Amino acid sequence: MLVAVVVGVAVAVGGGLGIGLAGCGSSSKAVASCTATSCPAGTACVGGACAQTCSHHSDCAESAGFACTSVTAGADAGAGAGEAGVSATAPLVCQPGAVAKLAKQYGAACGLDLDADCDTASGFTCQGHQNDVDAFCTKLGGCFADTDCPAAMYCGWLPVRGCVNLNNCTTAAMCAAYPGASCVADGSGRKSCTIAKSCHTQPDDCGLGFACRLLPGDATNRFSMARACVPRGDCDPCTTDADCSGAGTACVTAVGGTESFCARSCEPGGTSCDPSSACTAVGDRGNFCVPRSGTCHGDMSPCSACRDNHDCGPSGVCQVVQETREQFCVEPCASDGTCPKAPGGGQMACCTSAADCGGFLGDCLPVPAQNPYPRSAFGCWLQPCTTNADCSAGELCDIRLQTQVSSTEQNTTCGTSGVCRSPHDPTDSVDFEVIGKVCNCAGKRFNSEADLAADPASAFKGCCNTVMSTSGATFSCS
Repeated sequence: MLVAVVVGVAVAVGGGLGIGLAGCGSSSKAVASCTATSCPAGTACVGGACAQTCSHHSDCAESAGFACTSVTAGADAGAGAGEAGVSATAPLVCQPGAVAKLAKQYGAACGLDLDADCDTASGFTCQGHQNDVDAFCTKLGGCFADTDCPAAMYCGWLPVRGCVNLNNCTTAAMCAAYPGASCVADGSGRKSCTIAKSCHTQPDDCGLGFACRLLPGDATNRFSMARACVPRGDCDPCTTDADCSGAGTACVTAVGGTESFCARSCEPGGTSCDPSSACTAVGDRGNFCVPRSGTCHGDMSPCSACRDNHDCGPSGVCQVVQETREQFCVEPCASDGTCPKAPGGGQMACCTSAADCGGFLGDCLPVPAQNPYPRSAFGCWLQPCTTNADCSAGELCDIRLQTQVSSTEQNTTCGTSGVCRSPHDPTDSVDFEVIGKVCNCAGKRFNSEADLAADPASAFKGCCNTVMSTSGATFSCS
């Protein structure tokens, strides 16, 4: 069942000066010399001073410690002239007092040169991998509360990685040949020579014979975790819309819930939401991706929602599907090797192959669907199907085995099963633009995906005519 949401805080309309304006004159003292109507456009009267209004922390001078904050309305608080969009009860204005966001430090991009893009002399390292647009600089162990971070970030948890030798060890002497290495348990029941240093998996920047891996934790956590300032993304905690990064994001609260979280805007039938979220109307503000479960961190069961490993059990880990950004708990199988069903209705199975499971040996994992639509066949909320009748009203059953189209591959071959999805506008297709009618697996043509979805006995084969997004060449499906 989808949950309705309401917006927690109204967004103010702001300018781009990035500073607080001193009073209504030239004085920097906060004297009661302005009123709600006497401040210039783009400002609001707060505590006797005209302060710049804003909609996000980036509208303010973050490097000088200014943040976009909501202030309690007083007798003199209100929008400046011409600023009807600013809330007169709780305007968002640039105010000093936040942790400064400086170059090569908290939140700085580092996807090109990794740690070299960060202030390593001050303890900052790059979290992410090369060519990762979401990679950022931060300091492990660098915070205890949100107030220790720049306003656009919060004090969360990140896994700790280190360089682990591929050979086992039993004594410290066996690691003497590797400077800085200690013989420690590697989390698999064995011991390995381990160097506790910042490392990256893509490319793996550990020395020959070592691999960058998650370091083992303790009795309360499967892997080692460290407090760190983290940029707010989907499902991360927030107070106002200004806290949420990226265009079109907002701070929302699930009806009946107590937590506020960041959510991205979306279009119904589009592909911007991960499978665990639904594009849901948020009052009169538009549509946003809201967790189907109604929460961003669940009950520590297999496939429950999570932000980090602390939302999972002591032996669980918070898994992120890179293609869809879906996050869920991976937990150990029951003592008899059984697993529950995934919340989307799909099967889960106990991973028992040491060669294939990697670090998830003995864990419950969703069984991948045959079809990779929309971006991955792996996830907890994918709903399996063989025909449209297996899906919710208005959805279609997509059972294509292969969705890519090229000058040499024009395959949209039907399989025996697939996943349910919403029909979408042809221009919003993930793999190619549909410019003609669409077909079911028997070859019958329909005018649109929505028309095909209305036939319960059908399943989606694909296009009857497609166009390559790169070359503009048109291909017909077999």
